[in-house]
Amino acid sequence: MKDLKISHKIFLLSGAIMAVFFLVVSWMYLDAKHNYVQARRNEIQHVVETAWGVLDYYADLADKGQLDSQAAQQQAIAAVRSLRFDKDNYYWINDFQPRMVMHPFSQELEGQDLSEYRDPRGKALFVEMAELCRRQGQGFIEYVWHKPGSTLPAGKVSFVKQLPQWNWIVGAGVYTDDIERNLARIFYTTLTILCALLIGVVVVTLIVSRQISLPLGQAVAAMEKLGSGNFDVHLGMNRKDEIGRMANAIDACVANLSKLFQAIRSM
Repeated sequence: MKDLKISHKIFLLSGAIMAVFFLVVSWMYLDAKHNYVQARRNEIQHVVETAWGVLDYYADLADKGQLDSQAAQQQAIAAVRSLRFDKDNYYWINDFQPRMVMHPFSQELEGQDLSEYRDPRGKALFVEMAELCRRQGQGFIEYVWHKPGSTLPAGKVSFVKQLPQWNWIVGAGVYTDDIERNLARIFYTTLTILCALLIGVVVVTLIVSRQISLPLGQAVAAMEKLGSGNFDVHLGMNRKDEIGRMANAIDACVANLSKLFQAIRSM
């Protein structure tokens, strides 16, 4: 390190600072990614619990005898069928058989036994939903499903919760490509900020390096001329920092030596 030029040392220091900054920004991005994914999962759980509350309301009316069970279920299905969140995301209802009770965008599945239904990756998702709700009453499940308005399947993470009174399961989810699109927006924003800062650091490093290395190079050249006996040296740097003080000291030293040699010659 001690044999490196000062300009190289400045660049190394700047590089080390940028490396630390990059690590910090990367950690912040990963933390933001984790927090965003967790926030979306919490949001899904909240909206499902809202729909579950609607179903529970009608089940309670049936339990109290204010509606017969069939009418209560029909009204509950109609209410949840029309519910949306995040503009076009929806809810569905299946039971533990598993049989589809209601799906607003795949009505051809309603009433069908879904025990053999598998997603494009071979996952028996409705069977797993039923098993999940039997074990713990509610939870998250990931699978692949056809996205409305698209012919291609997409990854989806859903939250499902059982309604014990009717042995129903209500669920809703978000497509992971929506999550990934928002994460990509966060990533590219972070990357843009990082690149802007990197350019700024490089520019500042170049300016500082030139302001230090060039005058130091001039001072070294002046001292080399003095060493060879040439007193025709004048730096004349108009600076108030340490480099300027050093240059002034060299100029003063040269002037004093010139006077001394002139005095010696005149003797």
